[in-house]
Parts: sequence; structure tokens; C-alpha cells
Amino acid sequence: MIYEERIYRSLINKDNLISYNVKINESDLLISSDVNLADLAEKSLIKHRHSLEAYIKNHPEFRTTLLPFPEDNLAPLIIREMI
Repeated sequence: MIYEERIYRSLINKDNLISYNVKINESDLLISSDVNLADLAEKSLIKHRHSLEAYIKNHPEFRTTLLPFPEDNLAPLIIREMI
């Protein structure tokens, strides 16, 4: 994946907030908050990426479909919320 500068990020009003990036593979988050939650955000991102990647490994069509995906009550919570 080619990196593309996210110009819109410079438009965010960050007054009185701490801003930090959390990046893992294709996930590139800019977070602004009252306190630095970078470690917590990174742990959460790792957890959710693992769930997504494992699900996609078994259901590769989930990664690229543009159509509604069938409900899957056995899927991780993040997947069920996306469906």
C-alpha cells in the first residue's frame, strides 16, 4: 500500500488536546484526547486487527465485498458490528 498524506488531518481543531498517531500495517489513526492514550489505543488496535485478520483469513470475501455481508453470530464483536 502506497502512503498517501492525509491532508484533512491538518484541518482538525486540536486546541487543548494531545494528538498522537497509532499505526499498524494499513491502520493509521490520528487520535486527539485530553490525556495521552497512545498505549491503550495501540493495544486496542492490535486486538481488533487480529480479530479482523483472523476472520478475513477464513472469510476472504469479507475484505473486499461491497454488498451486505450475511450475519455471523460466531464472528468477533467487531465483525458483527461491521456487518
